[in-house]
Amino acid sequence: MSKTCYIITGAAGFIGSRLVSSLCARGHEVIAIDRNTTLAKTNFPANVECISASLPGGLDRLYNTLHTLDVREKVLIHLAGISHAGLCQQKPMRAFDANVTLTQHLLEFCRTSDISRFVFPSTGLVYGDRIKGAARETDNLTPSNMYAASKFAAEILVRAYSNHFGINATIVRPSNVYGPNSHKDTLINIILKQIENGSVVALRALKPVRDFIYIDDVIDGITRLVELPALNGCLVVNLSTGKGISVRDLVNLAGNRVGKSKLAIREIGAACTEHSNLVLNNKLLIKLTDWQPKYELTAGLDKILEFQKINEAVN
Repeated sequence: MSKTCYIITGAAGFIGSRLVSSLCARGHEVIAIDRNTTLAKTNFPANVECISASLPGGLDRLYNTLHTLDVREKVLIHLAGISHAGLCQQKPMRAFDANVTLTQHLLEFCRTSDISRFVFPSTGLVYGDRIKGAARETDNLTPSNMYAASKFAAEILVRAYSNHFGINATIVRPSNVYGPNSHKDTLINIILKQIENGSVVALRALKPVRDFIYIDDVIDGITRLVELPALNGCLVVNLSTGKGISVRDLVNLAGNRVGKSKLAIREIGAACTEHSNLVLNNKLLIKLTDWQPKYELTAGLDKILEFQKINEAVN
């Protein structure tokens, strides 16, 4: 038999596309599935099996593809869903369908299709944002928006299927992921855009402290986790730098990277008396995999700016 086959849903996305390439580079069989009709044109290695289909409707095609393979183990990494927190807040029913109901469809598919392992990237937002110190995997979960609530509900399903049907599961909770080609509505991209447009940055709140992790470190962390020998039950792991920075300090840091050290920074939201903090403890991931984040925030910002400069030159 060949090596493990990894099935990646949401394979055309920000994280999914990079994870496909990472696992292929390490010699694994990969099936990439996404509703994006340009999936087959994505710059994946030639040996990636691409399925352009919406889920759960495309599961029949996935089932047929799996049964043509001779592999030792099949692992499903479920990245499909709605990751835009604002859209989840605006359309909570759609968010529940995409992030919870779809997760159950895929768990049921694993149960009936001889897929023994399910990997679910959740979010650090399930801890809420009133954490003192760095959140540990054993801390209470208090999601405060619809996106985090939908991920929390999906986590409960993952645990239930693991406990009752013997599916080995890994839940990964990333902190704030950033990098080139990420969604334009991420905080870092909003800040960089405002800096580009002038010398004034106006944001809803400046005091919140967040933990930002560069996309390449995220891919390395997930790759190491999925390559671990499967553990019985459900493993929950934070994926983060373990370091926090306030929004105000992030603006100043970004300004310095583009040569604008004298920015006018304005807070346009209602004043918040509670301290908003969300930093994740990453010691379990380090213990399990020897992973370490390679990118400091300054290096990550420089990577984004370099990417933007190249794009501008091409266009």
